[in-house]
Parts: sequence; C-alpha cells; structure tokens
Amino acid sequence: MSYASELAAISRTPVELVVITLDYCAETFGVGACTATGSGDAKCFNTYKYCKDTANYNKSTKDYEFSSADVPIAKLGFQGPRPYIEEIEYLPTEIRDNLTITGKTYITMYDEPDTDIGIDPYYWGRTDHSQSTFWKKLIARNPNYIGRRIRIYHGFTGLDKTDYVQKFEGVLESIIFNNDGTVTIEAGDLLKSLEDVTIPTETDCALNTDIDESTTSIPVNKPANLESSGYFIVGEEIIYYSGITGFACDGIVRGCFNTTPAAHNLEDAIQQVKYYSPQSPYDLISTLLITDSAISSSFVDTTALTALRALDLYMVKFSAIITKPMNARELLFEIIDLCDCKCWVGEDLKITFAKNLPNYPGREYATITDANNIIIDSDGVDPNIDSRISRITMYWEKDAVGAEDDSAYYARKNQEKDTVGEGVNMYNSIKEKVIWCRWLRHDYMDEDLVIRYVSNLLKRMLRLYKDPMPLYSFSVEMKDNAIKTGSFVRIDTDKIVDRLGASLSGKVFQVVKRSAIKNGRIDMTVLQYPVKKICFTAANTVPVYTSATTAEKESGFFTETNGEMSNGDEGYYIY
Repeated sequence: MSYASELAAISRTPVELVVITLDYCAETFGVGACTATGSGDAKCFNTYKYCKDTANYNKSTKDYEFSSADVPIAKLGFQGPRPYIEEIEYLPTEIRDNLTITGKTYITMYDEPDTDIGIDPYYWGRTDHSQSTFWKKLIARNPNYIGRRIRIYHGFTGLDKTDYVQKFEGVLESIIFNNDGTVTIEAGDLLKSLEDVTIPTETDCALNTDIDESTTSIPVNKPANLESSGYFIVGEEIIYYSGITGFACDGIVRGCFNTTPAAHNLEDAIQQVKYYSPQSPYDLISTLLITDSAISSSFVDTTALTALRALDLYMVKFSAIITKPMNARELLFEIIDLCDCKCWVGEDLKITFAKNLPNYPGREYATITDANNIIIDSDGVDPNIDSRISRITMYWEKDAVGAEDDSAYYARKNQEKDTVGEGVNMYNSIKEKVIWCRWLRHDYMDEDLVIRYVSNLLKRMLRLYKDPMPLYSFSVEMKDNAIKTGSFVRIDTDKIVDRLGASLSGKVFQVVKRSAIKNGRIDMTVLQYPVKKICFTAANTVPVYTSATTAEKESGFFTETNGEMSNGDEGYYIY
C-alpha cells in the first residue's frame, strides 16, 4: 500500500499525525557532564525550566506525536502516538503586495489524564505519581514552547508512518486550555517563524573602560556576547574588529561606513552590527532564510530564486548595514518589495517567490470558467479600492546610523506620480506608498545603474497599482486541486464585465488565497492584473499581432504610437 493508492481507493480511513518538537537535554541527570545531585522526585525532567545544572545543559530535541482520536493507530511506531487529535483547521496564507499574511493552523486535542510513562525519563524513580493531564504537565515543564517546530502529516490506517504526506510545517504560537477538556494549539507557517529571528542579535555588552577616538584595542565586559569578528556600534560610531583576545576586541578599524571616530565612556552600550556585503538580492534572500534564519533549504524554493535571478536585467547588488535588531521577516519583505515580487508558503510547504508580472514568456495558465469550474452562487467581487496607489516615493542611500523612517538620514529621493489619476476627472485623491530603502547605495556600484533601477522600479509599480486591482472569490470542486496558491490563471466570468457590458474572458489573475479541501470544495481568491502587458522580446520575426497565438502574446510586441495594438487591445511597455 502507498499514500497514492489509498487516496485513490473507494474506501479508506484518513489519519492525521501531528509531531511537536520541544527542547530536551541530551544529558542524564547526575551522570557524565551533568553534575546535578538529588534522587526521586528531586530529579529534573530534562527541560531547561527544571535543570539543576544549567551550565551543562545540553540542548537537544524530543518529538511528541499525536494522531486522530477516532481511528486505529497501527503501524505508527512501537509506543505509538497519543490519539488526542479531535480536529484540525487550516487558515490559508494570503498573498499581499509586500507583506504576506501567514498561514495558520488550529489543532484541537483532548487533554486526558496521563501517567508520564514515555515522557518523564525518571518516572520509575519518583514516589509522586500524580497523574494530572498530559497538556497541563507538558506546558508546566516546557513554558518556552513558543516558536518551537510543529509538523502535520496526513495518511490512512494501515500505512506506515514513513508513507504519510506532510501537510504543514511551522512554529507553535500558543496553546490554550478550553473549558471542555480540550486544548487548542495555534501554529504559524514558516514565514511566521521569521518573526522569532532577530538580526543582528540583541547584544548585552558594554565598554569596560573609557576610550578615545584613536584607541585600537577596545576592552568589553562580556566578550562572549559578541561574534568572533565583525562590526559593532557604540554611540554613533561603527567599529570593525578582526578578533577577541580575553576581554579585548583587536584588529580595530575605527569609523567604518562613514561614521566618525569618537571618544566613548565606560559602560557605554555595544550593539552587534549586521553587514550584508553587496550581492544579488536573490542570493541575499537565500542567505536570510537558510543561513540567518536556519530554515532548511528543502523548505525554500531555490528553483524560483534561480528563475528570478535569470530575469534580473539590471544586475543591481543589494547591501545593508543594520545597527538595530530587527526580525528577519521584516527584512525579507523589504527585499521582496524592492524586487517587485511576492512571497508566500506554497502547498508544497516551500517559501516561494514570483515577480509581479502581468505576462511572462512560457508561463502556463489554468482556465477557470463559470460553466466548467466555478460552483454556482459561490462567487463574489471585491473592487479592492484600497489597492490603488497614485504616487510612490522612495528614499534610498541611507546613512549607516539613524532612524529608518526619517528622511534626514537618506541622501536620495525618487518619486513617481499618476497626476491624471489624482485629478478631479479620475479618483480625485492621493494614495501614496513610501519606501524606506536601506538596501541600495551607489558607493559600491555604478551610480547610473542604480539610479536607473530605482526609476524603473517605481514606474513599474505605479503602472501595476495606479488603478484598483479587483479581487474575485469563488469555490471550485476537487478536480481543480492542481491550481495552487500563487498560480496564474485565466478567468471567464459574467461577474465582471468590460466597459461594453461583455463578460470577462481570458483575463489574467493570480491566486492569492486558497483553502484546503473541505466538504469536497476549495475556496479561492484571485487578484486581477492590469491588461497592459510587458514587452520582453519583439524581434523582426514576430507574427502580426492579430494572428499571434496566446503564447506568442506573452513575449511582447511593439506598440503603436497611441499606446494600443492594431485591434484596440492595450499595448505593451518595456520592462
């Protein structure tokens, strides 16, 4: 038997499997490296909360497994998971323009009396065997569970655990005790986990003496709290050090990144600085996720990153000097926005990416129609008025120090306006998007190149958002399960019409929200893209526009002087 064969079977019994991974000391109480003393009830539970020798606490992990409460649990292991799962509810991710809403999962489990056998490593030596309930004891011993790993798998009775299919990967956010003897576990997806990663790490360290502007060996009070080499900031001066000897930072370079060497006093605070050297923004995304946030590369869509890198016509490099601790999620979406992309966790559990492009050569589309796909009376349209932007202002070339949202610390400002859209004959209002960009400077690359990149980026954004982008919501049946979050689709529907009243036909949308299958249905929300397309290629050999195939129209054509094609279609613009 396999998951695929059971899924295709006429009769099958589904099983949910939840695996929660919590911290666990790898040592044994009072043995070897552990110097704790005591016996019986005085022993720890191999968790940090009750550790009696924290200096030798050896952090490892322990998996706790749970299965559906109403089905047999054969073949899921020697001891088997606890059959506590009552219900699992998935709230899908929702792709937004520059800050995706993370997917969430709510798991309801029974909280039953538990003997601690298989949980407490020193159970048999204790005299107090008060049972209480499983979750009450687990939380009491692991109050630091927030941010720890959780996985959800789906399978069928009779299958080996190794044949189950993973449906969710994320982090614990909360465990709430209900008044009916159950607990509700809230978990966020991998993008949520980035909120728990601080870059640079908040540093508890200070100067151990007064220094003047020329000191080249700098004593600090807690050298173990600094990285072995790198940059730190004290006052408004950034200092490089190549190493640490005892309590002194050596190999000092004062006044880095155009800061000014200055005198500083005993106990002045030191904060580690994170410097991202100039590199492709797509390499930077990979570093931020895999290296800095310790997300396994198996959960990052590196193929999508490679495709985006190949699409990068400007080859602009990003770099940043980060002097105040920030969460990795905020930094990631700053880069995503500057790359004119979207980012989300797909159904394959990978963090993935796509450019905001109304068309692209070789792109494949599923077709969704009223007649063949959309369930009757399940659909509705949101004009999405708030999606409109009439001007975009970007501040860039930031000083190494200073507030991120204060224009006084930026040397450059670019702005693009839709003056017609702001006028009394159109929307008669200003909707401004402000971008505070720490990632672009001209001191490490050609100035004209970065100026051109910023100018064209803002033009592209304004073309995309100067008119509202409607959201269309509907339900489809299981046969359309292949249409995933982030997919581009063409839609035919009479819920949206053109200026002549004709039903929408073949227009491009992107799936920005997609539910899990429930009662044989999938709920979707799609975002309509502007009809004006990008011209990627337009060689002399391209066919006449009116006789071109749909695939050929994805690549591009020269547009006539009135901004339209020969048959009145919207024209193309240069990327």
